[in-house]
Amino acid sequence: VVDELAKLLKFKAKTNANRRPPRIILAAPPSSGKIAIAERLAKKLQIIHVNIRDLLRKEINLKNENSQIILDAINANEPVPDKFILKLLEDRLCCSDCLINGWIVTGFPQSQSQINYMDNMKPALKPSLLVVIDMDEKVIEEKASKIRFNPETSQFVRLGSKKAADLTEDEINKLLPREQDAEERLKKRIEVWKGVSEVLLQKNCLKLNGEDKKKKVLIGL
Repeated sequence: VVDELAKLLKFKAKTNANRRPPRIILAAPPSSGKIAIAERLAKKLQIIHVNIRDLLRKEINLKNENSQIILDAINANEPVPDKFILKLLEDRLCCSDCLINGWIVTGFPQSQSQINYMDNMKPALKPSLLVVIDMDEKVIEEKASKIRFNPETSQFVRLGSKKAADLTEDEINKLLPREQDAEERLKKRIEVWKGVSEVLLQKNCLKLNGEDKKKKVLIGL
């Protein structure tokens, strides 16, 4: 996935005299590995990875008037109000590092309101590429069942991965399932994704088959 996207973006750069930094929205189902893909692509293209969950976590740590509202929504497995997400996202994308280097956003959009915002973003922020990862519900559930969380390091590990293989037995014993991957929570997250992806796949986008081991790219431009 990373190599195919990088090739596509480099091709666009060569054929566009007025090249602008890449501005990518990577929309994907829960537990699909989108963070790892985005981080690798960000490193390869030297752009900024903006993850909505990270923005929310930073806002919670500020302990301001919005923090408790956001935290309560997350703990209740309810959507964080769009007004907070849209404000945090726009503020981050307007930072100089994003404007100069370009960016890839994950965890967005997750509602019709957020899709509407994406469609009407300011010219300087408007995405140059929308990527949608398509994946069967059973595959999502299988992937989610293998994700573990280390409460000491706040790092996520997928069982069976190279990263997990490098862990000691003591480190593996400390890993815990993520709360958001509990059966009922995961079902709700998948239902939200189904509604969002149905709309996104009708747009001008690059569609990736998340189930294809060869990561074949289907272009819907």
